[in-house]
Amino acid sequence: MIARARSVFVKAAFWIPLAICSAVACTPSPMVADLSGVVAHAAAFFYLTLALCFAHFRRGPLLDPAIWLLAFGVLLELAQLLFVAGRSGELLDLVIDGAGIGLGCAVYAWLVDFKVAFA
Repeated sequence: MIARARSVFVKAAFWIPLAICSAVACTPSPMVADLSGVVAHAAAFFYLTLALCFAHFRRGPLLDPAIWLLAFGVLLELAQLLFVAGRSGELLDLVIDGAGIGLGCAVYAWLVDFKVAFA
């Protein structure tokens, strides 16, 4: 029962922030305007990468979650470009998203190796 509750919590720790990021990205004037766009993008995709890996990709190649999140970033930028007034999709944002994803994959791999080394 505890393992099931932990699994639900870990999955919610990915899906709820993903929904929040989607809502913020599709808001005409983002609520996180005080944060630098670079910091906001990198931090969001870093966190989402770690959360996705822990929730759904416990083992296996990290290329799968990286591609999944990069595709999500592309969809957000396209949505901003085509559907959100006052927002624009930018290639630089995707590059920053990719950096956050790469760092998230590297930290996840390090955490998994650290756990295996000291288990």
